[in-house]
Amino acid sequence: MADQQVALERLRELYREKNEHLEKFLEPVEPYEFYREI
Repeated sequence: MADQQVALERLRELYREKNEHLEKFLEPVEPYEFYREI
């Protein structure tokens, strides 16, 4: 049970890190993508 909890916490951390990286990478692209769709 404890191991599963630790694994879930680790996964959550990894997802959070991944999302932060994706946001940093996608941020500059957003305005262009946004205007292209209008």
